[in-house]
Amino acid sequence: MDADDILDSAFALDKAGRESEAIPLYEQALALGLRKSRRLPAYVGLGSSYRNIGDYESSLHWLERGAEEFPGYHVLPMFKALTLADAGRHAEATAEPFGLASEAIAQKTFAPYRWVFDERLGRLPADD
Repeated sequence: MDADDILDSAFALDKAGRESEAIPLYEQALALGLRKSRRLPAYVGLGSSYRNIGDYESSLHWLERGAEEFPGYHVLPMFKALTLADAGRHAEATAEPFGLASEAIAQKTFAPYRWVFDERLGRLPADD
């Protein structure tokens, strides 16, 4: 099996709720060298699978690694936010998505209202 076949097997296991079995396949597929168009979904699947089994540090590791390789692909920070929320790190979980939203809505029509979101980011409650 090549890296693409292994990744497809990981996706199938993940979709079937068998994340623990999918994780080593995601890692193997990435290690074997997936083409760029397949690496992004591999990082998302791997990070999400680790989150689903409660291994938040591994989830963050893989999602951050993917974000380094794919800057500007907002799906990775959004999955990172899910991991942080599940880990009880709520202030961190909301900070990056709010920041992304603030950047995305920096268009002229939104400019008069952007300060509301920028101000709110500065007032997020601390995690427990």
